[in-house]
Amino acid sequence: MIMKKLTLITILGLLSLLSFAGNFSIEITIKGLPSSPLLLTDFYGDKNRILDTVITDMKGKAVFSILENQHPGMYKIVCGDDKYIDFIFNKENIVFESALPDIQAALKVVQSTENQIYFSYLRSYKSIKDKITALQQLPNVYQPTDAFSKQFTQEYYNRIDEITSLQTKILNENPNSYAYKLIKVKTETFPELGGSAFIQSNYVRSNWFKNTDFNDTMLFYSNAFTTKVIGYLQLFASKYYNQDQQLQVFKTAIDSILIKTKANRKTYNFIVDFMINGFEEMGNPKLVEFIASRYSDEQSCEHDGAKTTLERKILSYTKLKIGTDAPAFEVLTEKGTKLTLNDYANRTVMLVFWATWCPHCQQTLPEIKKIFDTRIDKSFEFITIALDTNKVDWKNYIKANNFTTSQNVCDGKSWDGKIATDYQTYSTPSIFIIQNKKIIGKPNDLESLKDILKEVKIIQ
Repeated sequence: MIMKKLTLITILGLLSLLSFAGNFSIEITIKGLPSSPLLLTDFYGDKNRILDTVITDMKGKAVFSILENQHPGMYKIVCGDDKYIDFIFNKENIVFESALPDIQAALKVVQSTENQIYFSYLRSYKSIKDKITALQQLPNVYQPTDAFSKQFTQEYYNRIDEITSLQTKILNENPNSYAYKLIKVKTETFPELGGSAFIQSNYVRSNWFKNTDFNDTMLFYSNAFTTKVIGYLQLFASKYYNQDQQLQVFKTAIDSILIKTKANRKTYNFIVDFMINGFEEMGNPKLVEFIASRYSDEQSCEHDGAKTTLERKILSYTKLKIGTDAPAFEVLTEKGTKLTLNDYANRTVMLVFWATWCPHCQQTLPEIKKIFDTRIDKSFEFITIALDTNKVDWKNYIKANNFTTSQNVCDGKSWDGKIATDYQTYSTPSIFIIQNKKIIGKPNDLESLKDILKEVKIIQ
């Protein structure tokens, strides 16, 4: 019996060792943060995905395990709404120490070559940049003929050279480091000293992407490209433009970005997707449509296979604009009733693509139903189209939430169903308002849905 117990313990021990073999650890101790949850997330552009959650011990210590095959890139440790640390993982064990209240200012890299390089550079860069910013103000005070002018002008360019020297040193000593990739892209562009605001602005715009290697797709796993694009677009924003002028200037900036990224198709798609998502969230459909039209112009041939999410997104804006004909459809409801677009030739109908596995849909769909139930035009119909593959889950949800006033459809084919494909559905929930077989609205929230339905006198 003792031998059997020992054998079992040995086997369990070996399994434990094997399960962590090849993994890396990320250890952090935050003084003043006992028994608190910490999140570990990765980066993909401006998106973060939660990888792990760990509770700190009484000393504020937590240890994350990260798989050996996890890609190098930027990662984030979050310990509150406004408390986080962005750092680099590149196939090495990491040990951090910090303390409340400011965990970034108190951060100490105990172990990690990548992060020692990165955070050491950031501290030096901030110090030098502060000096550069101060020197940039002096031409407003001193005339070019002043004896001091030559001195501070030389100091200005010396400080810029100091940044270049720091980067060169890192490149020579750690040429394959992920830290160097980030440092190179994230370094700002400093204009010539003393020129007019117009000259300085043009210089910065012209040189903004000078050190950005858009062929380096490893930078997808950071916010380097997305931050750089946002910074560039901000260079074109001005309170002196009216709405139409600002729109045209942003289009010029977008064209410049697309030209810069065009050489690498993966990067081009990555940046297009990021800009479309960003302008969608800002509620700027004109710029989304502009980007979509530019992207479509580049696609001279459409492949026959299943389209990517980005391609569907683009087609949604180019082929399914407000005012265009709605794609014909023929579907069966849960009661076996056949519905077609022709059934609504002289009526208004709302299509809502959703799924039971979509948390946002579960919150939004009942609210859409409430809006529908207030309709004053009783000929108005509401069709829910579920992208579920499990029809049992779908039917249970419909029944539990009393969806008796809507027509409910699910073909069990998820994103690949004919109606989902024809309507270029790329996210849930997606809403289409169709009147007389034409698309009159594609609201992305409840308020805009109400506005459209009020405009066509469906609700009051």
